[in-house]
Formats: sequence, C-alpha cells, structure tokens
Amino acid sequence: MMRPTPTKLQIAAAFLVIALAACGRANSSSPAPAPTPTPTATPNKKTKKISNNGNTNKPTRPPVNAPDATSPTPPVSDIGEAPATVAATKSLSSEYASSCAGCHGHDGNGRIGIRNKSLQEYRSAVRQGRGSMSAFSASQYSDASLKSDHAALGGTN
Repeated sequence: MMRPTPTKLQIAAAFLVIALAACGRANSSSPAPAPTPTPTATPNKKTKKISNNGNTNKPTRPPVNAPDATSPTPPVSDIGEAPATVAATKSLSSEYASSCAGCHGHDGNGRIGIRNKSLQEYRSAVRQGRGSMSAFSASQYSDASLKSDHAALGGTN
C-alpha cells in the first residue's frame, strides 16, 4: 500500500503549529528585564520641620485656597470661556463667526492676527481678499457688520 503524500494545506498547517509553538517559548539567552525600583522619599537634611505644638489632630493653620469638599465641581459647560473671548464673541457678527474666526480666532488673535488694523486695511482685506483668503462681497459680509467687527477686534481708525 502506498502512503499518501501531504497536501500543501497540511504542510502549511504543520508549519503554523510549529511557528506558534515557538512564539510562546521564552528566549533563554536574553536576560529578564530589570525590575523598576519603587521611588521612595528620602529625608532632606535642609527640610525644616513645622511645629504644631504637639497637636497631631489638625494643622496649625488652615490650607490657603483649599477647595470646599462639600460643594460639587461645576460642569464644564457652566465654567464658560475666558473673559476676553466672551466679550469679543458677544459683539462679533455671525458673518465673522462663520467665515473668519476659523483662521483669525474669536478675538482676532488667531493663526493670522488681524487686530490693530485700520478700518481701510480691514475693509480692503475683506473685500479684495489677501493671500489664500477669499474676498467677501457686501452681500456676504455687510458694511455694518464689517465696521462693528473691526471695532470689536480692537481696530484702529
């Protein structure tokens, strides 16, 4: 009787079994990693001890600016933004917020600063465009919004 020859699938399966068995084996020639030492506090000879006159129950004075443990931390939505940003955002037009703030920032100090520009410089940049900035017509960005945004951003006359 003739012995059947192994198929390619059987050979691949045998190779896979051998390879996986070798992966699980630890390499005895490589050293084990050194354990990471646990940091410990070492006394500093220059450290000044604070006396509380033998009273071990409470500190000699209360901590400064300690948070009140009984009051919950307000949710992030209640905290709000920085005051300068809030003031500028409240007086800026919706045109500025939707088309300009992405590059120029909500306070005019974005990647491309526009503060301290004259009204003429500001209007020219808006109406004609500059660099990669598109031009905005009066129907896209009204003259009234342009003037009030210029003033809110700290523009000069």
